Amino acid sequence: MPAAAQYYANGRGAIGNPKTIVMIIQTLATPTDKIKVNGMFISSDDTPADNAIEWKVGHTTTAGTGGTASAAGVKADVGEAASTAQYKSSSTAWTAEPTYVDVFFDQGINQRASYVLELADGREWTGDLTQNHGISAQATHASATVRASCTLVWFE
Repeated sequence: MPAAAQYYANGRGAIGNPKTIVMIIQTLATPTDKIKVNGMFISSDDTPADNAIEWKVGHTTTAGTGGTASAAGVKADVGEAASTAQYKSSSTAWTAEPTYVDVFFDQGINQRASYVLELADGREWTGDLTQNHGISAQATHASATVRASCTLVWFE
């Protein structure tokens, strides 16, 4: 059995408004493989300040509308086949955000800090085999408008 191919996608944008999603990986067609997120990198490239950005990662069950145009995940190895998952990235362009369920990561992280999360084999965040379902990363703050960025790494 061949090794799973690894992919990544980046999202960045200003937070501090009702449309707070930074990144979503979702299956826009009926998938043949489950998405298994095994890494996340989050940071802010804004002017340093002591804001606690709340980051939530969880499943989504609808596609949502708006956001930056979808594209296949970027191949970590140029020799691999294209990803079957699509992704959207945005924080301000959503007209209707996806429906969020099952939040499995919810942490306040200082804007001055970068955060790397690597999940152990067998402990990945896994998507299901249903069209328009996915995994999203949200960044919210009650009052600050901060540029935040997120990279999700997954394999199929």
